[in-house]
Amino acid sequence: MIYSSAERIAIRDILERKEFERIVYSGMDSLPIAVKSSFDCEFELDIQRCNAMLRISANDFSNLDSDIETLSPHPI
Repeated sequence: MIYSSAERIAIRDILERKEFERIVYSGMDSLPIAVKSSFDCEFELDIQRCNAMLRISANDFSNLDSDIETLSPHPI
């Protein structure tokens, strides 16, 4: 198995936290739109990475090419 049960739980926890953080930051009216947009891009990438790791941990390789791309380093 690529990921242990504890690792899969940790990834799900991270995914949930990133989704909540995204909601909080998007609702902060005091932040400039450019800052909110930057945060949103980072959260989206983190969420995509978590989802890719969860798919791989479930032996779901149907999107493997996309998942490998998502998990590769990205300049933000």
